[in-house]
Amino acid sequence: MGVRVHLTPREGKEDTEARSADLAWLEGQFKEANRLFAPLKVCFEVSAFVSHHARDARMKTRAQRTSLGVSGEYERGVVELFIVDRLDDVDVAGAQIRGVHWRDPNARHQRRWVILSRIARPLVLAHELGHYFSLPHGRDPYSIMNKAPRDIPYEERGFTKREYAQMRRAWRTMKRSAHLKPLR
Repeated sequence: MGVRVHLTPREGKEDTEARSADLAWLEGQFKEANRLFAPLKVCFEVSAFVSHHARDARMKTRAQRTSLGVSGEYERGVVELFIVDRLDDVDVAGAQIRGVHWRDPNARHQRRWVILSRIARPLVLAHELGHYFSLPHGRDPYSIMNKAPRDIPYEERGFTKREYAQMRRAWRTMKRSAHLKPLR
């Protein structure tokens, strides 16, 4: 599955230093996502890197999140992934989050994307892709879709059998509609 990565510039870092840090961090994100999506026979890989506007390095509002996917070029068939320096929690003033699955409010099923903050830990991309593949937040302590704090090490967390079944159905629907297309 192709992923177009839209990179905002990093504050306070030179381009080559920032690019190197982003690539290493992204490698960890993709490694975990691919490990957890392997039972679905889905593998994610970067299909393109796109430079993105510095003004979008900090996402403060819902409108900014929406503008990412509706104002720029949008490629059907791939996952659009935006990397930002800071992703503010739009529901809790002063707080920030690590990632979000976002939809165009005027085309909820046709246009959606993932936004990750550079502070995201390795399972965040997999969690947001779980939303992309139709999963809500859950309560199972071993599921990465459970946002509650817990003592289970992240290496032991994943998707449940029920979640895999739900994602399989969503994957079939997305392939039929060409919302997502396998690269090969």
